[in-house]
Amino acid sequence: MLIGEFHHNLDEKGRIIIPSKFRDDLGSKVVVTRGLDGCLFVYSMNEWNNIVSKLKSLSFTKKDARMFNRFFMSSATVCDFDRQGRINIPASLVLYADIKKECTIIGVNDRLEVWATDKFDSLIEDNLDILVNVAGLKNGQEAKFWDFTSSEFDDCMAVNAKVPFFLSRLVAKDMIANNVRGNIINIGGIKSFIGEPSPYSMSKFAQNSLTKGLARMLAPYGICMNGIAPGATNTSNFVNLYLTDTSNCRYSTPDEIANIALLLASDLCRSMVGSIVICDGGEMLQYFYGIGRKLKRS
Repeated sequence: MLIGEFHHNLDEKGRIIIPSKFRDDLGSKVVVTRGLDGCLFVYSMNEWNNIVSKLKSLSFTKKDARMFNRFFMSSATVCDFDRQGRINIPASLVLYADIKKECTIIGVNDRLEVWATDKFDSLIEDNLDILVNVAGLKNGQEAKFWDFTSSEFDDCMAVNAKVPFFLSRLVAKDMIANNVRGNIINIGGIKSFIGEPSPYSMSKFAQNSLTKGLARMLAPYGICMNGIAPGATNTSNFVNLYLTDTSNCRYSTPDEIANIALLLASDLCRSMVGSIVICDGGEMLQYFYGIGRKLKRS
């Protein structure tokens, strides 16, 4: 898990220090390539191999897929760390990212992003008035209670509780400093209300606490903090881990959850502070009232 923000200078030979906190997770060498929005992406070798596998699955008959593969792969360079923890960034990538000297290095879950500091500061100051903490990890339900490992517990808490905590703090600090009346929205889950002996449920309870507590702190600054608690949602990676069915006989769609986030981030909801909107198709009713019915499948 790569998170955090650091500042270093690019030297005259194109070398930059990667913080030791990140090097421990990245290994002895990394892949640096063009990133989106004018930054550089830095991947560990293992993560890069995962990215390559995903890119191979894109249809080469589609123009957008071909263009993205060219953009992403043609500039990729393997870089070794020297004894001082530096990597040498090729001149073409330095030019692409418009790095003169000062760099901002941030951890973004599975990768690092290297920014020209002035560009990163401008991006934050000019554009960031909405944060949606959407990353989530579910690695089992209560049936796995006796088998959860310590590392599985830590991974789940890191993604579902630690990342929203530090990202919300970073963004809220910037909003306050720039007098931005923004919105922060946490995407949780209904298990944060139902409860179960699993890392996922515990982490989502913690996220609810963050949502309500931070909402109280940020409201005087004009920053609205709210949450959404989806039930089973039919995403591209959807796996039916639920043993119960929804009362409306279907799963939610990502668009439905996104529409709630859009509503919460609009001026229509400026009086909603610390609210958590449940969107589960009536799934929770089965736990509390036992009125669930079998899901009809065509």
